[in-house]
Amino acid sequence: MPKVSGWKLYRRGLLMHLTNPKAILSWIATMTMGLGPGATTSTVAIILAGCAVLSVTIFGGHAVVFSTVSMVRAYQQPRCWIEGTLAAVFPGAGLRLLFARA
Repeated sequence: MPKVSGWKLYRRGLLMHLTNPKAILSWIATMTMGLGPGATTSTVAIILAGCAVLSVTIFGGHAVVFSTVSMVRAYQQPRCWIEGTLAAVFPGAGLRLLFARA
């Protein structure tokens, strides 16, 4: 496996997350429902700043924890089962959301 710099890995992960349509649409839906039509500009700015701080903290923590040698080794064995389970569960959840009636 070729050696890749930490910056390139970070940039790849950031771009993957920022261009993920599920993430974009879920944040738009959350903000639309949470803020409501009477939200002021300062409220929106405070919410966005809070989300940015939470995102950096959470994703930075994930990066630190899951990039350790012991965690990488521990994940290698059950990887196929984890990814297979998620591949089976997410389409079902998506279909339930798609066909749910309000």
